[in-house]
Amino acid sequence: MPTSKLTVMQIKSAKPKDKEYKIWDGLGLFLLVKPSGSKLWRRKYRFEGKEKLRSFGPFPIVSLEQVRKLLEQDLSLIKQGIDPVRKAKEERLEVKIAAENSFKTVSEEWAQLRMHTWKSEKHKNDVMRSLNIDIIPELGSLPVSVIKPSDVLKTVKLLENRGLGETVYRTLQRISSIFKYAIATGRCETNPARDLPPALKKIKVIHHPALPVKELGEFLRQLENYEGYIYTKISLELIHLTALRSRELRLGRWSEINLDSNNPIWRVPASRMKNVSDHLVPLSIQSVRILHDLRTQSVNNDLLFPGRNNPAKPIS
Repeated sequence: MPTSKLTVMQIKSAKPKDKEYKIWDGLGLFLLVKPSGSKLWRRKYRFEGKEKLRSFGPFPIVSLEQVRKLLEQDLSLIKQGIDPVRKAKEERLEVKIAAENSFKTVSEEWAQLRMHTWKSEKHKNDVMRSLNIDIIPELGSLPVSVIKPSDVLKTVKLLENRGLGETVYRTLQRISSIFKYAIATGRCETNPARDLPPALKKIKVIHHPALPVKELGEFLRQLENYEGYIYTKISLELIHLTALRSRELRLGRWSEINLDSNNPIWRVPASRMKNVSDHLVPLSIQSVRILHDLRTQSVNNDLLFPGRNNPAKPIS
């Protein structure tokens, strides 16, 4: 085995042959020249009485100077009783495990598992948007086992600083749920999101006042005599008779309503109710009469309450 050192010029001028061949550098390090023209750094050495072969990568991606530094590191490991090949395999395995245990990977698994329980396409889009825009850019590359409460707090504080009060708490709940999944699957042992609510601003909840029961009769009398926008009057009458929320009513479509059966019914889609199944609303005689009258107001439109300026959209 030659002991003279290789030069960059020798490496560059080495031509491929019919069979692969080696150009030695010293201390077991050599350049393997393949018939294809590729040039690969290798090193032969002995560890615990066995011959080993170490790969360092291709030239010129790994330069002559770089490979000699890698050789020095290997020699140091061997002096410490550590096999460089075994250590390299362990490091590759650690990288693989870290990738599998990254917050991004775990959150994607969590989302895939939970997706079927989300009540609507809108809810699904909201969750995925929250993950991809607000959470993963901050935590995605970190293994779940090393994420600290301060990391999670920093993530949700970015939202709090933008004045997104309710979004802050929803985001924290999602992060906490992801860590519960990570604990259940053996990726980490603690939930760094669990105890953070006291570190966040409290949300001021403003409740809309309800109409006192004793004033309901007067309200209905005034509604009966109301001469303003017809859709406003009809929608308020139907809210009173069906107990639907304003949004559920405004977005209503004629295709959801059956007025011709012996038991008239309104089938409100699950997606609009934020529910797992459709919501069935039995229609009273008064409701049927009002809806028949309404039908004459929205001819050739599937929307119950088409907008005044844009009939393709419901009233707001």
